Amino acid sequence: MSEMTKARELIAAIEARGLTARIEDDELGATEIQNVRVYRDDAYQGSMLLVWGNDPEGSELVADYTDTPLIDGIWREVFWED
Repeated sequence: MSEMTKARELIAAIEARGLTARIEDDELGATEIQNVRVYRDDAYQGSMLLVWGNDPEGSELVADYTDTPLIDGIWREVFWED
């Protein structure tokens, strides 16, 4: 799996919850570091900081995220290994 595949899974998991992901620089992977801000309608819910190049398989793509049950749940769905 690649970083871009994991990033797309992350966006899909956000959207599956009826949320909107706003990506800095508009395009995934456009810069080395990007912030994905998560909204429900226009209400900010939290964010995830993506750092490209940490791991080619994407397991370390999210370097930091807002520690709330919603954002943590999204992170766990996409990145947590059973």
